[in-house]
Amino acid sequence: MDAVAGGALSGAAKGASMGMALGPWGAAIGAVGGGIYGAVQGKKAKEAEVAATAEATKIEQEETAARQVLADSEYKKKQLAQWNAAGSQDTSYDNPQYSEMAGTSTLPTAGAQSLPVTAQPQTQTSSDARLQALGVIS
Repeated sequence: MDAVAGGALSGAAKGASMGMALGPWGAAIGAVGGGIYGAVQGKKAKEAEVAATAEATKIEQEETAARQVLADSEYKKKQLAQWNAAGSQDTSYDNPQYSEMAGTSTLPTAGAQSLPVTAQPQTQTSSDARLQALGVIS
């Protein structure tokens, strides 16, 4: 049964029982007044129930979304843990032949000797000069 109709019937019965002290007219007036009051209260109760259900659904959706974000975060952490994201402590791949020392590197060649390479300063192009004049670069 609908909350409004149930409230109206319940209110009418209560109003009629209270109005019986004043006779049949009192019972009739009490039933009408109680029915109206019960219907209004039933409607308020129904609206409160709908609002509570909507709020509970919203909270449940937010909690589900939060759990999904947490699960995604945990999944990403597990994926990153498979790779040494903090950096490798293994330096066996380092080759001193390629290390830069005072602007020079020794590059391996196909022959028995290595050729030293000196770092050259970068030259300024005409487009760089234009951008510098405009204040875009310094």
